Amino acid sequence: MSYKYFFLCLLLPVCFYSCRTSSIKLSNGTTLKREKLESFIIAQMDSLKVPGLSIAIIQEGKIIYENVFGVKNYETGEPVVNETIFEAASLSKPVFAYFVLKLAEKGVIDLNKPLSHYYPHPDISDTAKGNLITARMVLCHTSGLPNSREKENVGELPVLFTPGSKYEYSGEGYQYLKDVLCHILKLNDTQLDSLFQREVVKPIGAKNMGFTWQNHFTKLKAYGHLDGIPTDNKSQGPETYFGSAGGLHCNAVDYARFLLALLQKDNSESEIIEEMFAVRENMPVAEGELPRALAFERKQIGNRIRFWHGGKNRDTRAYCHLYRKEKEGLVMFSNCDTFQKTYCAKRIMEYMGMEWNIK
Repeated sequence: MSYKYFFLCLLLPVCFYSCRTSSIKLSNGTTLKREKLESFIIAQMDSLKVPGLSIAIIQEGKIIYENVFGVKNYETGEPVVNETIFEAASLSKPVFAYFVLKLAEKGVIDLNKPLSHYYPHPDISDTAKGNLITARMVLCHTSGLPNSREKENVGELPVLFTPGSKYEYSGEGYQYLKDVLCHILKLNDTQLDSLFQREVVKPIGAKNMGFTWQNHFTKLKAYGHLDGIPTDNKSQGPETYFGSAGGLHCNAVDYARFLLALLQKDNSESEIIEEMFAVRENMPVAEGELPRALAFERKQIGNRIRFWHGGKNRDTRAYCHLYRKEKEGLVMFSNCDTFQKTYCAKRIMEYMGMEWNIK
């Protein structure tokens, strides 16, 4: 697809998607016109060859801006529309954590009881250490399990340190916890996603959000891109696979609805929400970082604490953050591997007066 045609495709979605505000009041008190923001985003995506983007901005506990840009597929030029879904990648983890806490409140699982009590992991090589892993450790990334298994050692899963003693980001831990829930509830992955729909998706008002693949996602999902070349718009794994660590599909607006649910303090889920943001005493800390909350990383930005999470699948990137006291937030989903490494995401945030915090 030609450079000129790509630029025209970037313009198209903006023309037929209605935003909720004509201007955006930034944290520093200045106001940014919607048209200027959109022109800037289009220019950055065009110059940096970022195919598609879904973005939502939260202020004062409301989604005050939502829009889509670009194309679902760089070669065909099919435009991103407001129904287009993306891979949330590791932004899946906070949503799954919220789901787990809701089930814990119902007595389905005890966050502090060893997972082996419910279901011993069949692939963990060190059972003595493995038997110490709890759901809370998994959610806080202190389980000792690796992020992903070595491809040449698919059948074995090492425990890298005594669970609870260190911080080590782990997608494998999240998948283990998902398997535990399936075992406790006697559900397969598809049935667990149906429960997720009832417990999370419907209550927050999301339109299209799911951990297991749904047939209509094929028409909705943007293609991933590696170095500007489209890959596919299919699931990351088998269609029945519940990818708790990185398999959530949705768009920025639906994810913003999830963040809004976490910003509502005065409701029946106040204890769950406080647990999501809680920082435990003696929490192991990643080098150079603040102690993380149960579901999010924490970053000191000026005199405020930003709760944030990044997402990186092979051919997609995602990012979100929120400030609890101010009830502000941002969500960005892109369908390529270059959204962050070209600094497109950084430039967009800095244009809006937001500090970029991913190294």
